[in-house]
Amino acid sequence: MKKVKITLCPPSYIERYQIIPIREDRHLFPQDGVYFTLETHLGVFPVRVMRHRGWPPHIHLMKTKWFGAHPKLGAGDEVFIEVIEPMKKYRLELLTGEE
Repeated sequence: MKKVKITLCPPSYIERYQIIPIREDRHLFPQDGVYFTLETHLGVFPVRVMRHRGWPPHIHLMKTKWFGAHPKLGAGDEVFIEVIEPMKKYRLELLTGEE
């Protein structure tokens, strides 16, 4: 399984929008707007890659409450997204593997 290491965005992106950017490994994810499954320790959530003017492609996590469960995460911190089933199923983990 492929694991993608992702560096989190500036604080405003985390606090206000709760997104995880995907840049270099964009090809490992479905097209913009296509839903896929993201597993976390909080549950399994349907998410999608989105793109807004001036922003990198990103996964929006507001409905998952994942960032709320990790209040110490900030800009520059890193997370993993593991590809379980390409274009369909992924797992989000902290870089340390701790949840």
